[in-house]
Amino acid sequence: MKSEVPEAAAERFAVWMCRNYQSDENFSTAVMRKVTTGKGQCQVRPYNNVEDELADALIEDNSLFIEEDQNLYIDEVREAQMWIKMLMCGEGEHWEDAQAYVSLWSYIGLCAIERQAAERIDGPFGWTSRPQVFAICARVILAARAESALLETVEEEDEDEVVRIDLLRVGRRLWEVGSKNDFHPLLLEKLQWFADTANVLGIEDEEE
Repeated sequence: MKSEVPEAAAERFAVWMCRNYQSDENFSTAVMRKVTTGKGQCQVRPYNNVEDELADALIEDNSLFIEEDQNLYIDEVREAQMWIKMLMCGEGEHWEDAQAYVSLWSYIGLCAIERQAAERIDGPFGWTSRPQVFAICARVILAARAESALLETVEEEDEDEVVRIDLLRVGRRLWEVGSKNDFHPLLLEKLQWFADTANVLGIEDEEE
Protein backbone atom coordinates (compact mmCIF):
# COMPACT_ATOMS: atom_id res chain seq x y z
CA MET A 1 0.00 0.00 0.00
CA LYS A 2 1.41 3.36 -0.99
CA SER A 3 2.08 5.92 1.70
CA GLU A 4 -0.62 8.57 1.98
CA VAL A 5 1.47 11.23 3.72
CA PRO A 6 0.24 14.75 2.91
CA GLU A 7 3.17 15.56 0.59
CA ALA A 8 2.66 12.45 -1.55
CA ALA A 9 -1.10 12.88 -1.61
CA ALA A 10 -0.78 16.51 -2.71
CA GLU A 11 1.67 15.63 -5.47
CA ARG A 12 -0.55 12.86 -6.83
CA PHE A 13 -3.60 15.12 -6.65
CA ALA A 14 -1.75 17.81 -8.64
CA VAL A 15 -0.84 15.29 -11.34
CA TRP A 16 -4.45 14.08 -11.49
CA MET A 17 -5.73 17.66 -11.83
CA CYS A 18 -3.31 18.37 -14.69
CA ARG A 19 -4.39 15.28 -16.57
CA ASN A 20 -8.10 15.86 -16.16
CA TYR A 21 -8.36 19.66 -16.48
CA GLN A 22 -5.69 20.40 -19.08
CA SER A 23 -8.19 22.03 -21.45
CA ASP A 24 -10.07 24.00 -18.77
CA GLU A 25 -9.24 27.70 -18.99
CA ASN A 26 -10.68 28.32 -15.52
CA PHE A 27 -8.24 25.79 -14.12
CA SER A 28 -5.22 27.47 -15.73
CA THR A 29 -6.40 30.80 -14.30
CA ALA A 30 -6.79 29.27 -10.84
CA VAL A 31 -3.26 27.83 -11.02
CA MET A 32 -1.91 31.22 -12.08
CA ARG A 33 -3.65 32.81 -9.09
CA LYS A 34 -2.17 30.25 -6.70
CA VAL A 35 1.33 30.91 -8.03
CA THR A 36 1.10 34.69 -7.91
CA THR A 37 -0.98 35.21 -4.75
CA GLY A 38 -1.06 31.94 -2.84
CA LYS A 39 -4.86 32.07 -3.11
CA GLY A 40 -7.32 30.51 -5.50
CA GLN A 41 -9.92 33.26 -5.62
CA CYS A 42 -8.71 36.83 -6.16
CA GLN A 43 -7.98 39.38 -8.83
CA VAL A 44 -4.58 39.11 -10.49
CA ARG A 45 -4.77 41.65 -13.32
CA PRO A 46 -3.21 44.15 -13.71
CA TYR A 47 0.06 42.69 -12.48
CA ASN A 48 -0.08 41.76 -8.83
CA ASN A 49 2.13 44.31 -7.09
CA VAL A 50 4.73 42.35 -5.13
CA GLU A 51 6.23 45.55 -3.76
CA ASP A 52 2.91 46.46 -2.12
CA GLU A 53 2.50 42.91 -0.84
CA LEU A 54 5.94 43.01 0.75
CA ALA A 55 5.27 46.43 2.28
CA ASP A 56 2.02 45.18 3.84
CA ALA A 57 3.72 42.01 5.13
CA LEU A 58 6.51 44.05 6.71
CA ILE A 59 4.21 46.37 8.69
CA GLU A 60 4.75 45.94 12.42
CA ASP A 61 1.59 44.84 14.23
CA ASN A 62 1.69 45.92 17.86
CA SER A 63 -1.84 44.91 18.76
CA LEU A 64 -2.27 42.86 21.93
CA PHE A 65 -4.01 39.98 20.24
CA ILE A 66 -2.93 39.17 16.70
CA GLU A 67 -5.12 36.82 14.71
CA GLU A 68 -3.10 33.83 13.63
CA ASP A 69 -2.85 33.32 9.90
CA GLN A 70 -4.62 30.26 8.57
CA ASN A 71 -2.39 27.44 7.39
CA LEU A 72 0.62 29.08 9.04
CA TYR A 73 2.59 25.86 8.99
CA ILE A 74 2.15 24.99 5.32
CA ASP A 75 5.50 24.24 3.71
CA GLU A 76 5.54 27.31 1.49
CA VAL A 77 8.33 26.06 -0.76
CA ARG A 78 6.64 22.71 -1.35
CA GLU A 79 3.30 24.37 -1.98
CA ALA A 80 4.79 26.85 -4.46
CA GLN A 81 6.72 24.13 -6.28
CA MET A 82 3.57 22.05 -6.72
CA TRP A 83 1.55 24.87 -8.32
CA ILE A 84 4.45 26.07 -10.46
CA LYS A 85 4.97 22.54 -11.75
CA MET A 86 1.30 22.41 -12.72
CA LEU A 87 1.59 25.77 -14.47
CA MET A 88 4.66 24.84 -16.49
CA CYS A 89 3.32 21.48 -17.68
CA GLY A 90 0.16 23.04 -19.14
CA GLU A 91 -0.24 23.12 -22.91
CA GLY A 92 -2.46 25.28 -25.07
CA GLU A 93 -2.99 28.98 -25.68
CA HIS A 94 -4.64 29.67 -22.31
CA TRP A 95 -1.69 28.03 -20.52
CA GLU A 96 0.77 30.05 -22.60
CA ASP A 97 -1.03 33.24 -21.54
CA ALA A 98 -0.84 32.19 -17.89
CA GLN A 99 2.85 31.32 -18.20
CA ALA A 100 3.62 34.65 -19.88
CA TYR A 101 1.81 36.51 -17.11
CA VAL A 102 3.75 34.66 -14.39
CA SER A 103 7.02 35.24 -16.23
CA LEU A 104 6.64 39.02 -16.16
CA TRP A 105 5.13 38.94 -12.66
CA SER A 106 8.17 37.03 -11.36
CA TYR A 107 10.55 39.53 -13.00
CA ILE A 108 8.76 42.45 -11.33
CA GLY A 109 8.78 40.50 -8.08
CA LEU A 110 12.50 39.71 -8.20
CA CYS A 111 13.25 43.41 -8.71
CA ALA A 112 11.08 44.32 -5.71
CA ILE A 113 12.77 41.72 -3.50
CA GLU A 114 16.20 42.87 -4.67
CA ARG A 115 15.40 46.43 -3.57
CA GLN A 116 14.31 45.23 -0.14
CA ALA A 117 17.35 42.97 0.22
CA ALA A 118 19.71 45.83 -0.67
CA GLU A 119 18.20 48.06 2.03
CA ARG A 120 17.87 45.55 4.87
CA ILE A 121 20.20 43.26 6.78
CA ASP A 122 18.35 39.98 7.25
CA GLY A 123 19.46 37.16 9.57
CA PRO A 124 17.67 34.50 11.70
CA PHE A 125 15.04 36.97 12.98
CA GLY A 126 15.17 39.34 10.04
CA TRP A 127 12.55 40.44 7.57
CA THR A 128 12.35 37.20 5.55
CA SER A 129 11.69 35.20 8.73
CA ARG A 130 8.11 36.50 8.73
CA PRO A 131 5.84 33.79 7.27
CA GLN A 132 4.04 36.08 4.82
CA VAL A 133 7.27 37.64 3.57
CA PHE A 134 8.92 34.25 3.18
CA ALA A 135 5.89 32.94 1.26
CA ILE A 136 5.95 35.89 -1.17
CA CYS A 137 9.68 35.54 -1.78
CA ALA A 138 9.43 31.77 -2.25
CA ARG A 139 6.66 32.06 -4.85
CA VAL A 140 8.51 34.73 -6.81
CA ILE A 141 11.92 33.03 -6.76
CA LEU A 142 10.62 29.59 -7.66
CA ALA A 143 8.41 30.92 -10.46
CA ALA A 144 11.30 32.95 -11.89
CA ARG A 145 13.58 29.92 -11.72
CA ALA A 146 11.08 27.67 -13.51
CA GLU A 147 10.54 30.22 -16.28
CA SER A 148 14.22 31.09 -16.82
CA ALA A 149 15.05 27.36 -16.97
CA LEU A 150 13.25 27.34 -20.36
CA LEU A 151 15.95 29.58 -21.88
CA GLU A 152 17.14 28.06 -25.15
CA THR A 153 19.37 30.81 -26.57
CA VAL A 154 21.24 33.83 -25.24
CA GLU A 155 20.58 35.68 -28.50
CA GLU A 156 18.22 38.47 -27.41
CA GLU A 157 15.90 38.30 -30.40
CA ASP A 158 12.82 36.54 -29.04
CA GLU A 159 10.72 38.47 -26.49
CA ASP A 160 10.25 35.44 -24.24
CA GLU A 161 13.98 34.74 -24.26
CA VAL A 162 14.76 38.36 -23.38
CA VAL A 163 12.56 38.07 -20.27
CA ARG A 164 14.27 34.80 -19.29
CA ILE A 165 17.71 36.37 -19.66
CA ASP A 166 16.58 39.32 -17.53
CA LEU A 167 15.29 36.87 -14.91
CA LEU A 168 18.72 35.28 -14.74
CA ARG A 169 20.38 38.67 -14.40
CA VAL A 170 18.12 39.87 -11.60
CA GLY A 171 18.21 36.50 -9.86
CA ARG A 172 22.01 36.57 -9.85
CA ARG A 173 22.05 40.15 -8.52
CA LEU A 174 19.63 39.19 -5.76
CA TRP A 175 21.86 36.24 -4.85
CA GLU A 176 24.88 38.55 -4.66
CA VAL A 177 23.05 41.12 -2.51
CA GLY A 178 21.51 38.43 -0.35
CA SER A 179 24.88 36.78 0.24
CA LYS A 180 26.20 40.07 1.64
CA ASN A 181 23.12 40.95 3.70
CA ASP A 182 22.44 37.55 5.33
CA PHE A 183 19.37 36.67 3.25
CA HIS A 184 17.29 33.66 4.35
CA PRO A 185 19.46 30.55 3.69
CA LEU A 186 16.61 28.52 2.14
CA LEU A 187 15.87 31.31 -0.33
CA LEU A 188 19.57 31.96 -0.95
CA GLU A 189 20.02 28.29 -1.83
CA LYS A 190 17.33 28.60 -4.50
CA LEU A 191 18.89 31.81 -5.81
CA GLN A 192 22.35 30.30 -6.31
CA TRP A 193 20.98 28.48 -9.35
CA PHE A 194 20.53 31.87 -11.08
CA ALA A 195 24.13 32.84 -10.45
CA ASP A 196 25.50 29.47 -11.57
CA THR A 197 23.35 29.33 -14.71
CA ALA A 198 24.00 32.96 -15.74
CA ASN A 199 27.74 32.48 -15.28
CA VAL A 200 27.81 29.23 -17.30
CA LEU A 201 25.89 30.88 -20.15
CA GLY A 202 28.15 33.93 -20.05
CA ILE A 203 25.28 36.33 -19.37
CA GLU A 204 26.60 39.71 -18.24
CA ASP A 205 24.74 42.45 -16.41
CA GLU A 206 23.47 45.26 -18.60
CA GLU A 207 25.48 48.44 -18.52
CA GLU A 208 23.76 51.22 -16.63
